[in-house]
Amino acid sequence: MEMSLSRPFIPAGPVSASFISHRAMITAIMGPIGGGKTSAALMKAIYIAREQNPDPDGVRRTRFAFIRKTYRDLERTLIKSWFDWVPQSLGDWKGGTGGQPAQHILRFRPQSPDGTTVECEVLFLAIGENSAEEALRGLEVTGFFLDEADTLDEEVLIYAISRAGRYPKTDPANGFPGPTWSGVWMAFNAPDTDNWVYRRFVDEQFEGHHFFRQPGGLEAGAENLANLPESYYQRAMMGQPDWWMRRMIHNQFGYSRDGKPVYPEFSERRHLAPTILRPTKGLPILIGLDGGRTPAAVLEQISPEGQRRTIAELVTDGMGATRFGRALRDFLDRDFAGLAFKGWGDPAASWAARDDEQERSWLEIVSNEARITFLPAPSNDPTIRLEAVRRDLLESIDGDTPAYLCSPACRVLVKGFLSHYRYRRMAVAGGARFDDRPEKNDWSHVHDAKQYVTIGDGGHVHALGRAKSRFSAPIQADTGFSVFGGRR
Repeated sequence: MEMSLSRPFIPAGPVSASFISHRAMITAIMGPIGGGKTSAALMKAIYIAREQNPDPDGVRRTRFAFIRKTYRDLERTLIKSWFDWVPQSLGDWKGGTGGQPAQHILRFRPQSPDGTTVECEVLFLAIGENSAEEALRGLEVTGFFLDEADTLDEEVLIYAISRAGRYPKTDPANGFPGPTWSGVWMAFNAPDTDNWVYRRFVDEQFEGHHFFRQPGGLEAGAENLANLPESYYQRAMMGQPDWWMRRMIHNQFGYSRDGKPVYPEFSERRHLAPTILRPTKGLPILIGLDGGRTPAAVLEQISPEGQRRTIAELVTDGMGATRFGRALRDFLDRDFAGLAFKGWGDPAASWAARDDEQERSWLEIVSNEARITFLPAPSNDPTIRLEAVRRDLLESIDGDTPAYLCSPACRVLVKGFLSHYRYRRMAVAGGARFDDRPEKNDWSHVHDAKQYVTIGDGGHVHALGRAKSRFSAPIQADTGFSVFGGRR
């Protein structure tokens, strides 16, 4: 019999279509609510089943395990979505009610004249209270679909990888080709940046992992709009908190509700380069430094069109000025040889270091070791520093081109932009309140360095205007520092 779906399937958009057709071992699609990602993930199994090479008897055999966290979720969402496309009456169906696993065996002819048939077995399973090892032990499947993967433990993926590719039988000498493709695919809404899917697919970009990200619900190119009610996303946003809209509507990675991001203006789609940015020859490298025992450096260039580009970061822990200066010199010699450098640092670091016999400042020690003259940034006022960076995030050049672009190589800086450079939530009654200064944490040092290079290169001039408009009293840049000798 021919495959007969409940209704014709058309991918919700180009991202969904690419996700369905990609045959990397591990793929994931992330999208807003209503974006059609679950339908794409379900139908991916049918496409893979059709592509499977036949056994000697002319049958193209595959077996897939569809995984949810609980059987309640499995029954009320995933199985229901499956039936929206694949009728229960098609093939043999067993189970799926009362907290039990389910099995659907489909038999149909592929869209080819070779006389072969497809036998696609789908198992619907939940992890429940079991460990991943217990839940997946003994499974021999072609591949896994992890639905709402961000709600599952990472161990589910780890064990799924080891159980995929075990079906159909592999025996080339006797004509059994084994699985044409095997692996794991998954779908989810945008999780917090602390979630393991962010680490695997975005932060560390594990080998063999391919990530497909749909546009946000209100963005140009939003997928599946033709199958949604009019103004679906606008209505869904009514009365919702920012953290929910960010993840579920705009398809942006979320943040812990223990704090509020300092830069909500930062957009991965707009401000994060799709590939690692390389230095442009002939343009100086601008460097910002933050001192202390966890020093950091941020390296930028200004393109001929005026776009500020963060191309690298150096993040350290437990280093004094001498060691950090040497580490910075090695970093620059290795990756930026032959380029000119200009640098600025924390104005407070221009005071003489207490433990230096020559009474040199932290900036002077780093300058000597790195062989670059670092000047104190023109201000240490938090408002001026933050507004300088915020200005670049808000502005454009040449129409839609963002005024700021960050290389994905700057992992700590990017994670800070997304969530971890934040205002700390205050423990007070009567609603959410947050501190008025960014929290000092592992992400604040590199962001301080980012602010110093921005205002050092002239960003403070524009930031002063923005800051003045927000306060009744004027704010002026603190220029009461000599280059290396404390205050003038």
